[in-house]
Formats: sequence, structure tokens, C-alpha cells
Amino acid sequence: MRLDEVLKATQTLAASGDDPAVAEDLVKRFLSILAAARADLNPPEAPRDTERFRTRVHHLCSGGLYLGFERIGTAARTLESHLINHAPPEEIAAALAALNEAIQAALEPGEVALLAWLKSSANTLTH
Repeated sequence: MRLDEVLKATQTLAASGDDPAVAEDLVKRFLSILAAARADLNPPEAPRDTERFRTRVHHLCSGGLYLGFERIGTAARTLESHLINHAPPEEIAAALAALNEAIQAALEPGEVALLAWLKSSANTLTH
């Protein structure tokens, strides 16, 4: 997956007030959250009916969309909607699998590559 498909740098920079240092910090923090979420959200460990699980999914949705990790935000939003609407277990499982795939895709390039992409994008936008 291309880096621009993992992270929408313009969104990340907008969320940081166009401050590259703040954007870098936000991305580092979100990647840390993703690493922890990857363990928490893997079946059978994923407790689909607990408030903690729903809160984690909500944070991934809002954080992902806000920071430019659109695939994660969209997948988390779908899962959150399924949980709220008490969707059938197979729909919840499919949404959870999609979210886990999105998390894996975001973590796969590594922090160094994503931060280099962000820095390159910031330089392009400011010059």
C-alpha cells in the first residue's frame, strides 16, 4: 500500500495547525495507539460487547479521520455503527476484520517511513 493511501498528510498537517513538529508528534502517538489496538482488537481477544471495546473503536474512528488515517477511521466507523445497531455477529466480525486489516496496513510501513512521508509532504506544501 502506498504511503499516501495510509496517511493523508494534508489532513495531518491541517489537524496540527500546519506545524510539522506537532503533526509528527500526533502521528507518533496515533501509531502507538494503533500498536496497542492491534493486540486488543484481535479475535478472540476482542470483547465485542464491552464499553471499553466500543470506546477503543470510537477513538480509532475519530482519531483516524481527524489525523488523516482515513482507512482506519472509516473501518472503525463501520464497526462502531455495527456495534451500536446490534448488527449480526458475522457483520461485526467482518467489520472487525476490515479494521484489523487497516491497522496492519498503517503499521506495516513503519514509523520512520510514515514520518518521512509526512515531512516530505510538509516541505512540498510549504514551498
